[in-house]
Amino acid sequence: MTRLSLIAILTVCMSMPAGTLMAQDADNMNTGGTLRGEIFDVTAQRNPIVDVTVEIVGSDGKKFTVKTDDTGTFERSGLPAGRYLINVSKEGYNGRIGRRVTVIDGGMHYVQIKMTEEDNLITFLLSNKAGKFFLPFVLGFAAGFVVALILLSLRGRA
Repeated sequence: MTRLSLIAILTVCMSMPAGTLMAQDADNMNTGGTLRGEIFDVTAQRNPIVDVTVEIVGSDGKKFTVKTDDTGTFERSGLPAGRYLINVSKEGYNGRIGRRVTVIDGGMHYVQIKMTEEDNLITFLLSNKAGKFFLPFVLGFAAGFVVALILLSLRGRA
């Protein structure tokens, strides 16, 4: 009888921690997932981009917004399990729209996103993209304009 009581007590005591662990796992399952990532430029140095707005849009249309910190990283916890689109934007940079991710309950999804700086007229003309065509074209046009002004002024004197 004593043995039977001892076995019953040991069985109950052994199953209590397992029940507690299972309850903790169930709690973690209901807290959603985490989306973490970093945003950097396209240079070889991969410089982090600070203060980027990261919009996380669920397939149900619900939006979550976070910003990158001074190391270019962001994190959003508590996302319900499902599919999301990540949109990133910052003034002076070309936005990125529609990076797809799937978040699972209790899991973490990590993304790396590259952003390029927006071109304005001056940066475009001074970049290698424009240097092969536009810069010689602009210089040739300016030289032709100066020659035309000189010829017109000489013609006016005659």
